[in-house]
Amino acid sequence: MQNQRITSEWLREQDLPLEQVKDFELKWPDGLELTEVNLLKLEWGLTCDWLASQILSSPAQEAYEKAIAPAREAHQRAITGAEEARTKARAPAWKAHQKAARRIAEAGSKALLRAYEAYERGTGPPITASTLEALHRPANASFLAYLLTKTPADEACDKAVASAWEAYHKATARALAAIIERQRGSA
Repeated sequence: MQNQRITSEWLREQDLPLEQVKDFELKWPDGLELTEVNLLKLEWGLTCDWLASQILSSPAQEAYEKAIAPAREAHQRAITGAEEARTKARAPAWKAHQKAARRIAEAGSKALLRAYEAYERGTGPPITASTLEALHRPANASFLAYLLTKTPADEACDKAVASAWEAYHKATARALAAIIERQRGSA
């Protein structure tokens, strides 16, 4: 990296995954100067945290970590709170799924026992993997339905997580840009 600029060549030297390097090249074929405005453009995988760990000296890295600590804590609190609210809101649906799954499992066990007894008597076909799969299909469908159901709590959690990430990303970009500017001024 030269002149406080990220280039695709430098990213390759840092062993960043090729897909991320290619994405970077598409967006910034001439590289990206390390300014606050540009640091705000970074995305998952190529974050200010990662970049700071690659370009800052130990004392500067410590200053960066200290500067972003409040943002990191706020980010974690926001995500934890949103996920707890989602879990609480989804609890009745989870209990309903568990109840349905128990009924399905009991019915499946009874059906499996009847099929086995019929096989033992010579009046039914052998039990195969497809037989077992068919018995599990309703329970799997119930669980899949639970997973795919988007509730208002899920949407609120997704929004809170996205908002928390955005706030954290802005804080890290500001902190890293400020440290880089200090380093430029002292050089």
